[in-house]
Amino acid sequence: MTIGEPVADYDPTVSVGDRAGATGVTLAQNHPNPALGRSTILFTLERAARVRLTMHDIAGREVEVLTDAMQPAGAHEVSFDAARLEPGVYYYLLVAGAHTESRHILVLH
Repeated sequence: MTIGEPVADYDPTVSVGDRAGATGVTLAQNHPNPALGRSTILFTLERAARVRLTMHDIAGREVEVLTDAMQPAGAHEVSFDAARLEPGVYYYLLVAGAHTESRHILVLH
């Protein structure tokens, strides 16, 4: 091969696919965000799994456990009172089986 010669079988496209991927888990952004009071987090499981959903401060410290239980397949929602938290940026972490995913939330008062 020389410089400028096309590479055989090269495909420059990148496929990202859906967020669930092979794990069958999706985690949505909480709403409302920013949160002033109650806020809701939605997630979907393709199959039953042990789910742990926790809230963390920006330093990574766990500040609240929102759920830690076996959950059936399907759509789920967890509501929480963001007013209990100090104003600032937090993230919530979902661990469902081998799947781990997080999202940010802004808490205002």
